[in-house]
Amino acid sequence: MQEAYECELASDDEEVGEDYDSDDDGEEENEESDQVLGLERFNGEDYSMWRDKVITRIETLDEKYQRGLLKKDQPEATVVMMDFLDGTLEKPVISVSEEVTQEEAKARRWRHQHWTRARSELLNLFNQALPNVF
Repeated sequence: MQEAYECELASDDEEVGEDYDSDDDGEEENEESDQVLGLERFNGEDYSMWRDKVITRIETLDEKYQRGLLKKDQPEATVVMMDFLDGTLEKPVISVSEEVTQEEAKARRWRHQHWTRARSELLNLFNQALPNVF
């Protein structure tokens, strides 16, 4: 009886040993784990640094845009790139059916322009900055 038990244990060990000794399985597992590690690394330590760099870059671009508007005596931007980090803002609608003053029409066009500029520049920045794994 004890001999049968020892044989059974030996056969179990052999099966386990075969799984670990196989070269083909190990290479495939390494390839898969490398891909997963890339995402883990992005979400781990490197994510905080990457996030801070992107936010700093967005704030710098917004400030530069606001300064340019100020130099040209144009109205301050009502929508900037940082606004889109919290969520997608509603796109301003320019209505031609209403009777509005020329100043109000101009203000509406500016709001639309600021929204369009902020959204497109933020998308462009993310397309350039995000890793190719996404």
